[in-house]
Amino acid sequence: MMNLKRTRTLRLRVDQLLREKSVVEKREIPQVEVALSTRIPPGVISRYVNNAVRRYDANTLEKLMDYFGVGIDQMFVIEENRS
Repeated sequence: MMNLKRTRTLRLRVDQLLREKSVVEKREIPQVEVALSTRIPPGVISRYVNNAVRRYDANTLEKLMDYFGVGIDQMFVIEENRS
């Protein structure tokens, strides 16, 4: 029997939260709008949406939580990977 190694990955849910907010508001919300509303640079928003962040900035997370109206527990998901 093959021994599978399980690893866990912490993943941001900003992309999903943005889609959910778009559905609720019945319109597409561009990343630039999030950037303007939160005063977070567009490039940073893009990295958070694309889950390309290595270190999470507490101020950025706080602004995004306020924007989406969620807590820290809703900003992340832990994914199990098998390899």
